[in-house]
Amino acid sequence: MATAPHSTGQGGPSRPGGPSGREAPRRFRWALASVAILLAILLLSLLLLALFQRRLVYLPDPILHDTPASVGLSYEDIRFHASDGTELDGWYISAPGARATVLLCHGNAGNISTRLPAISALHELGVNLFLFDYRGYGASGGTPSEQGTYRDGEAAWQWIADHSQITGGAPVIVMGRSLGGAIAARLARRHRVAGLILEAAFPSIPKLLDARVPFLPLELVAAFRYDTERDLKEVSCPVLVAHSRADRVVPFRLGRELYDRAREPKSFIELRGPHDTGFSSDRRRYLGALEAFINEAVGTAGDKTMGSVGSGAAVVGRAKSGYTGAALPAGTAASSLTMPFERGGREL
Repeated sequence: MATAPHSTGQGGPSRPGGPSGREAPRRFRWALASVAILLAILLLSLLLLALFQRRLVYLPDPILHDTPASVGLSYEDIRFHASDGTELDGWYISAPGARATVLLCHGNAGNISTRLPAISALHELGVNLFLFDYRGYGASGGTPSEQGTYRDGEAAWQWIADHSQITGGAPVIVMGRSLGGAIAARLARRHRVAGLILEAAFPSIPKLLDARVPFLPLELVAAFRYDTERDLKEVSCPVLVAHSRADRVVPFRLGRELYDRAREPKSFIELRGPHDTGFSSDRRRYLGALEAFINEAVGTAGDKTMGSVGSGAAVVGRAKSGYTGAALPAGTAASSLTMPFERGGREL
């Protein structure tokens, strides 16, 4: 019996196990391998963050490299204790006829000795300064932790409250930079302050992680919160938020998010330069912007006493500082400012 010849043309049927028959399983295996690699990278990233995030959040320097005396400022070395007994170290720098006391909460790196340029500049505004090191930083004892740093901020506030005879009962403005913004916002929520300044701060650690690495759910394993925005929503004093578009550590949009969360009265200053650069040639204009805010904040405090800062607090109204730099024109509202500003010290 004659049989039809088997077609070998391009239009003929493929033999089982031919090239196209083998291609589908191969692609499937490659897809599975790719998914497995991505899952491994994800799990490894989450594991590394879980294991080493403390080292990323806290970068303390245990050595004080300088003192305010190196920039020509007289100061007192203050030893005080947190509520759990941890001994803390700080510097108090007075200003003649100060119209306010600025409590400075620094970021996650270094210690108070790496803030001397900022200290010197702020002192020009005619304010007292009290800055302190968190536990584990500088000459402070202990080991840093989230609740520990909040306790340290409370202890610094309490020191001011207990020493109104030294500060002259001047209204307190709390200033927090980067991670210190969370400490400052907590203090502003819990106590009566004249004003709150947040520089290069973030809404929370999980939101910062999501903004920095959006393709990995790192916020799922974040052991630290530092929820600045939660406290900020309940702050009733004037608020100044300052942030730079060039900030690659804390994206600019997170600074704007903090500003949006704050109640009125509030102001926003757009800074210039990276997260960790030093003061530049725009320092005088920046100080003018800060002076405008401090004047407004102290004026808002008006004829109020410090309340929780102590019954012996004096009544303080508007006062003119000794700063002779390029102050803002009369009538300029702090909320209308867009000022360049740069800071020193690599930190979060």
